[in-house]
Amino acid sequence: MTASPHHGPVREARPHVRVIVHGRTLGVEVPNPDDRVAVAAILRGFPTSPGGAAAEDAYAVRRAGPGRWTMLAHGVITHHASTLEGTLLALEWQLVTDLLARTTDRFHLHGAALADPSGRASVLVLGDSGVGKTTLTLSLMTLGFRPHTDDVVLIDADQLTPITFPRAFHADEATRALVTALPHDPAWEVPGMPPGYFLPSSWAGVASPVGAIVFPKAHNHARPLLVGLPIADAATALVGFSGTLETSPALALKTTARLTASAPCYALYGGPLAATAELVATTVARHLEGARGEP
Repeated sequence: MTASPHHGPVREARPHVRVIVHGRTLGVEVPNPDDRVAVAAILRGFPTSPGGAAAEDAYAVRRAGPGRWTMLAHGVITHHASTLEGTLLALEWQLVTDLLARTTDRFHLHGAALADPSGRASVLVLGDSGVGKTTLTLSLMTLGFRPHTDDVVLIDADQLTPITFPRAFHADEATRALVTALPHDPAWEVPGMPPGYFLPSSWAGVASPVGAIVFPKAHNHARPLLVGLPIADAATALVGFSGTLETSPALALKTTARLTASAPCYALYGGPLAATAELVATTVARHLEGARGEP
């Protein structure tokens, strides 16, 4: 407490981490300094908000005792955890869930989006959890691709362009080991992230239209293989990874149809990681050269 000469005791402002996500100010109250460093780190990709700005969405991460954390959203306890790592995951999940609930004019997909090295096209990598989307995304980054987002893809339904969403990647030690063993390993990671997180040091700039869509399937083949998908099969696969289908079916179906009609779609059967990334990169480059040669 501090004292005001005119109004008596004034409660000191609680320590917050404030960031701006898609135009909204998010405030996370984190009393413990060590926890606050971790929360600030996983949200570091988003621009910070001025300290005096009111939070439109308020959250809190608090210690409830030895080895116990609670996470609050809008004043209500929504998660309990026995580790800080579990609390950070819960916080991220809640932030993203709230964002998607408010986002009714964007097409949402579960996957990753990257800009190709030329900056003329974007590539979507869509698939179930565990098929290697993040590993492939990081591998393409070693070849000059720059990320728009990982895990949560928001598409401008009018322009068919991905919207950059600089959320930290989830990358375990096994993924890191695979990627750092590749021939090209530029220093593109922001240091100081909590275990299990990876934050790129640069992101895609101006969004470019989706130029290719890749659906990773089985991997560990002797050599990688990309199989072109008919539009009907591609549309069925793509809409299956859409979070918009339930909330805005008309938007989801219309955008799915436009995306799969305008961009080649492939099933990817991965092999050795370096060869798989090279195959995707050369296929995208070849498609762009072909498109440039069209009358």
